[in-house]
Amino acid sequence: MQIRVPIDRTTTRFLLYTVHSPDGYEHVEQPTIPDYRIPVLDEHGRHMTNYVEGQDIMAWVIQGAITDRTTEHLGRSDIGVAMLRKMFREQMDVVAAGGDPLGTIRDEHERIDLPCEKDKFHAAGAQFALDFCDMGSTRFSPMLDAIKKIHISAADRIAAGKTESQPAG
Repeated sequence: MQIRVPIDRTTTRFLLYTVHSPDGYEHVEQPTIPDYRIPVLDEHGRHMTNYVEGQDIMAWVIQGAITDRTTEHLGRSDIGVAMLRKMFREQMDVVAAGGDPLGTIRDEHERIDLPCEKDKFHAAGAQFALDFCDMGSTRFSPMLDAIKKIHISAADRIAAGKTESQPAG
């Protein structure tokens, strides 16, 4: 999951949050949740674009602190951009009038399940997950080896017929 939190007019805190608990997963004690930075620039000061998030970051940064939208010409294929901006304006008006914007949940609850890619790592057994770890931002995780072992172990358990569900920890 990607989370973006506006800090000021030109700064946004960008966070990636990933949980690895494939079918067949056996609980592994994790006393702390790792917090680490993914690299943006290489040793030559160039943007690292050999992983998806690095490409996204480069695209955000090279636009400049505040992109000049006055010279922008949206076309028919940009209808999603126009709709999103309209929704933002409407929701800002809701907040200005003292209301809650879309997505605000004030009822007491224990957990909110967010829509996400449910079977992303089951596409081709453990191999897709291992490739994802090696080629994406997860490769910078201090837990990379443990994450890979979880996927391999889970795939082995399923292959051995031990498919009872384990609670995600």
